[in-house]
Amino acid sequence: MSKLQKKMAKKKAKEKEDRKKLLVRRDALRKKAKEEREEHRRDKRIKRLQRELDAFEHRSKEELEAMPEETLSQLEKNARILRVLEEEHEQERLKKQELNESLEAEGHVTLEDKLKTLQERTVLQQKENFGVGDSATCNFNIAPPTPKETASVEILRAPDADEEEKFLIR
Repeated sequence: MSKLQKKMAKKKAKEKEDRKKLLVRRDALRKKAKEEREEHRRDKRIKRLQRELDAFEHRSKEELEAMPEETLSQLEKNARILRVLEEEHEQERLKKQELNESLEAEGHVTLEDKLKTLQERTVLQQKENFGVGDSATCNFNIAPPTPKETASVEILRAPDADEEEKFLIR
């Protein structure tokens, strides 16, 4: 190697070393800010989780801060699931309440009257949708286990039904 090549190689090595030192200094300066940002994000996450969980159970901020990230993630997931289930439950409750009020408006006051009316409506709906009425039989057979589980359903018309109306679903 000539002197010029050695000098250039030495200069290149020094520049590379200087860049490494500069990166180390930058990382040291940025490390504190990065840690503060992460801590701030975690605090916001814990406050949000604490608000969500207050409806279900009370956990102190210190207790949540002591938990690992995986546990916090699972708690957040569980809180979302609980929120959705509560909304679903509320919708179902309102539907039942509306049905109950409509039955009472029709004059069905006792539980027995309401159940009888609902049963009659169900039978009428089945007749409209499927042509199946009171005297039809319905058999359910579970097929023997195969690599993919399947079930077969048999719906038979009443013995006095016309031949055209008889049908079988498999």
